Amino acid sequence: MINRIHDLKNKLIETGIDLTTRVTEVVFDQTTRFLEQWGPVIWEKISRYIPDETITDEPTELEPVTEAPAPSVEVTESKEVQPEPEVVTPSNSELLVKIEKLPFAKLKTAFAKDQMLKIIYSMARTEKEWLTPREISELCKSFQFEVLPGNVRKALQNKGITSGLVESRPVPDGKNNAKEYHMTPVGFDYLVENLLSN
Repeated sequence: MINRIHDLKNKLIETGIDLTTRVTEVVFDQTTRFLEQWGPVIWEKISRYIPDETITDEPTELEPVTEAPAPSVEVTESKEVQPEPEVVTPSNSELLVKIEKLPFAKLKTAFAKDQMLKIIYSMARTEKEWLTPREISELCKSFQFEVLPGNVRKALQNKGITSGLVESRPVPDGKNNAKEYHMTPVGFDYLVENLLSN
């Protein structure tokens, strides 16, 4: 009986921690979005009511204001600008074709060192722009590099978003704060750097 009570207590604690974590993530995401969208507007409205620290209580004499003469406008001849020679760089599609042609052994060696690289590789090989962790896991498996959806989610949160390799957004009509991810140009550069530079 006492063991059952201890088990129930432990389950309640775990459920509470999980719920608190999810609520904290939602509050943090919503607060960040609100501040990004409305922070500058709010600051503009309230900044005039915040006292300036440079103002003192003692009245000072104001200097007379004099108007500066308008600058004269001179007509200058426009110089012809010679275009700089363009640097020829391979396009993303050409790089992706090179990445797709890499031997399996080289990919396996690179992916053994870096799980995030495996995830980015799978995201680059699909035409779908936004992917859930489950879809990414299925892609990895289709390329013979298995990663569980939970591990995909952890890698994306811990390294992908913090390093700017991927962006996230809530899944439309998703449950439990489900998110989907999109590879950024930084993520593509990371993929090219790690697979084609060696």
